[in-house]
Amino acid sequence: MRNVLNLFIHPLRAWLFVLALGLGWVGPAIADVLQAPGSRVRLDLPDGFAPAKRFTGFEHTSGASVVILEAPGFAYAKMAPGLTASNLKTRGVVDVTAMNLKRGDTHVALEGLQQTPLGTFQKLILLVSTDAATALISANLPVPAGAKVSPLADGVRRAFASAEIAAKPAENKLAFQISYVGPFKRVEGFVGAGAIFNASGTLPRTKLKTASTSFIASQSYDRSVTRVDDALVERMVKSLGRGHTDLTFAKGEPVTIDGLNGQIHRISAVWTQSGEKIEMLHVVLFDPAGGYFRMVGTTPATDGARIMPEFRKMAESFKRAR
Repeated sequence: MRNVLNLFIHPLRAWLFVLALGLGWVGPAIADVLQAPGSRVRLDLPDGFAPAKRFTGFEHTSGASVVILEAPGFAYAKMAPGLTASNLKTRGVVDVTAMNLKRGDTHVALEGLQQTPLGTFQKLILLVSTDAATALISANLPVPAGAKVSPLADGVRRAFASAEIAAKPAENKLAFQISYVGPFKRVEGFVGAGAIFNASGTLPRTKLKTASTSFIASQSYDRSVTRVDDALVERMVKSLGRGHTDLTFAKGEPVTIDGLNGQIHRISAVWTQSGEKIEMLHVVLFDPAGGYFRMVGTTPATDGARIMPEFRKMAESFKRAR
């Protein structure tokens, strides 16, 4: 089961896929400090967790996962009110209670149970922030048949109680590269499976009041997609409508980049935060290994004539890691 959390922080959009990956039983937990590639979050997770390859976070040999989403520090105020029992219930998480982690900072910590086609999962959620970054950490722990809780739960609670946001992200080797960046710089350490480019190379420390320019490239977490077609791309493009109005796009243009087939769209919209007109370049490429690569460039319409060709060059410079 996959749930998507949209942060509504223009122009930086992140997609958090909450994964339920299987069942199993593990032995005694032994803590080990881990930091996912590209992430600032440090966790003393139980033995058996290792960095995930297709999302920011960790996977366990039992099928458990810990998914990490990082955003600017100011995003905490936007995200915290949405972490409620009623909102989680709409995502299938029930019996939600607060966790007492005895942390000395401002945070939200919740846990509950989720029924999925793969069985029952215990879900632990921590939202924590510093001036530089906000981290949403979601643990999805399989509950063995006949049990009421996951044997990993206590160890993960301890990891959440001591979780830290480091000053610098861990080294991140992406599954692709963008060799042409034009007038932009890469923002380090925001999305483990992707890259963000903007003029400054840094994330904003305060909420943006006017539209700005950014280019995001990412690899999908979901390998179940077996082809890129009009229906898939239309759903993706329409998903950009959150936070925007007057979203307009024409039929996509076929494109082949680094031997991968896909579609490219040019989109116009109005950013609801300021009422400004914006333009977007949206590119989706099918990954033969399963899933897809996606690139989205966003800029104020007043800069469209200058920036959109730069976005096109960036997209065309995409290459998978060899």
